[in-house]
Amino acid sequence: MKRGQLIVVSAVLILVVAVAAAVITLVKFSSTDESHDPATDAHVHLDDDRSSDPDAVAEAALAAMFSWQPAIDPSPAAAVGRAQRWLGGQLAADATQPTATGIRPLPQWAGWSDSGDIVTATAQSGDSITASDTRQVLEVALTQTVLHRDGSTTPYSNYRVRAVVEKNSDTWQLTEYNLAPK
Repeated sequence: MKRGQLIVVSAVLILVVAVAAAVITLVKFSSTDESHDPATDAHVHLDDDRSSDPDAVAEAALAAMFSWQPAIDPSPAAAVGRAQRWLGGQLAADATQPTATGIRPLPQWAGWSDSGDIVTATAQSGDSITASDTRQVLEVALTQTVLHRDGSTTPYSNYRVRAVVEKNSDTWQLTEYNLAPK
């Protein structure tokens, strides 16, 4: 495949993923009414300010950090920069640093890059492990799926994440996380 064709195919794939992510985000974050029954077709209102919800911040940050574009990103670390607006503390500081050198790449990375695959992540918070007015430790289910150029998908990984979100004035930020295989 010629370079120009690869760029066009990659751009189309990125557009498809961006639209899918936007739809998922709209559906996921559209309810501001806690009593809303998702089994109904009741109208809901979009909450644009996700930074006021610790669960939404953890979900958005983790989904951004673990969604990768191997044909464009030099490594998975590039995705951390896309999550910057939801990060705080040392995690935010680390996100602005150059990617560390000498780290062995994921074994699948080159294959994903060559075939134009994209890895998407979804995050679903569960119960709070601990909670206060300024700090919450959340259990989050993180799922990564490989989207192939032909439209098919392959499950990649599932993790349990211990996510720490802290309130900085009026906004919540993800300040640390730990992954464990599911």
